[in-house]
Amino acid sequence: MDVKGWEIYVTSPVDINEAIENATASPDSDKQLEATVARYVQQEGFTVIKFNTLFYSINPNTGGQNYIGEIDIEVAEAIIEVTNQPRKKAGQIGKLITNPNMNPTGKQVILYAPNFIVGAGEAVIRVGGVMVRTQLELNRELHQIRSN
Repeated sequence: MDVKGWEIYVTSPVDINEAIENATASPDSDKQLEATVARYVQQEGFTVIKFNTLFYSINPNTGGQNYIGEIDIEVAEAIIEVTNQPRKKAGQIGKLITNPNMNPTGKQVILYAPNFIVGAGEAVIRVGGVMVRTQLELNRELHQIRSN
């Protein structure tokens, strides 16, 4: 929800490296994969500027919070959504592309999804995202965006 007059509240780890390390030890396989991808992009020379960052809007009348979404990983060049799911991420990718609170500068959004089934990435591409299944593909995309 993006309502005029509503304040945006963002929660982000103070120490990104510590947050990545903690996610590595998480029982949640998606958090583990996010940590693996974050470490990989760091090793490839990219600086992680956001990791597991949550966005909320605050109702000015009640003070209540309304969840907007999450950025798994953000580097200077792009936002990276990470999933173990085999499909159904196009809506989230579209939101990351178009929501000015989450992506104010219009960064490219990359979906890293090693388990996506054949054809499932087409919907991600249709909404304007980039679909990758391997670390090598992710590295190529990030370097291509950096060089543009």
